[in-house]
Amino acid sequence: MTLVQGETVLFAAGDHAALAFPAAEVVRVYNSTTGEEFRPGTDLGWTPGSCEVTRPAGSAAPRLEREELYPPADGAVLFPAEGANALSGGPGGGLIRFDRRDFFARHQLEIDYRTEAEIPEPPPLPAGKLPRFRRDGVRRVALIGDSISEGWNATGFIGVPPFQPPYAKLVAERLHAAEMRNFAVGGTGCRHGVAHLDSWLNDFTPDLLFIAYGMNDLLSVPPAGFREAASQLAAIARRRNPAMEFVLIGSMPGNAQWANTPPAATRALARELAAVAENDPAIAFVDVGGHWERCFGNKKFLDLTGNGVNHPNDFTHRFYAGTVLAALRTAAAPAGNREEWPLPGSR
Repeated sequence: MTLVQGETVLFAAGDHAALAFPAAEVVRVYNSTTGEEFRPGTDLGWTPGSCEVTRPAGSAAPRLEREELYPPADGAVLFPAEGANALSGGPGGGLIRFDRRDFFARHQLEIDYRTEAEIPEPPPLPAGKLPRFRRDGVRRVALIGDSISEGWNATGFIGVPPFQPPYAKLVAERLHAAEMRNFAVGGTGCRHGVAHLDSWLNDFTPDLLFIAYGMNDLLSVPPAGFREAASQLAAIARRRNPAMEFVLIGSMPGNAQWANTPPAATRALARELAAVAENDPAIAFVDVGGHWERCFGNKKFLDLTGNGVNHPNDFTHRFYAGTVLAALRTAAAPAGNREEWPLPGSR
């Protein structure tokens, strides 16, 4: 039986939500940002062997109403204004809830539960990928990407309890990297990386470079252009270090109700990254978005988001880290890197 820790759910305009896997036992219900503890059976209803959880009458568990999820125009503050609580492009051309800080963290429940289900594991890297990493491990690691990789909305990044680090830091720590640089810039896409990578590497040349674009490229870069940019990034880096190896990270999906994050485009860009990595042993592809869909197919996006539209929360930052680390586990160097790495999402 597997213990799933800290999986998040949000009661959104209703009293029903879903776990990723059927719960044999609910161990704990809480919110790490507010410090609140909730009572299984009183504040959270559940049926053993089911994924469904409910908010019983009289429950102290938080719930968001429809007007909080889709703010009316007369009460909305649109991003990028200070204190923004909404974005355009919501259902029916209306607004959709957005928050840069801890609004969603304060309204999501965290649930520890045991499941008898077989939890899908991320696909391992193909044999022969990352030969230098397999042989030597890593000393210097760098990451380029967008706001997800910069750290939004991990609580450690935005400065609220429980102050969990973003996925990039979790990965670097578990890889025992001696040095790590995060060059990710919020609001940018792959073309920004192509324009700036050479200058970023001017005084820091890593052994392993993580490349994590896609969320901001969905509507602005065609799939062929995205593939070309990923190839250009590897070529630019290799001019600095011909032996450098690369991990291309396929993005999580965004909110399917938001016009700027169509699910089909997310999968199309992931296929392009897979094609870039296919025939180059020094380039690996880790499909976080594909594994997200395998694990979270019965959950709402609002269960898993930090900002409402395109960022992970603490649980899904851990999911990012766990997915990347699990994929790399089979390629870990024999000396020192083979401790048990966590299942995606676990603490």
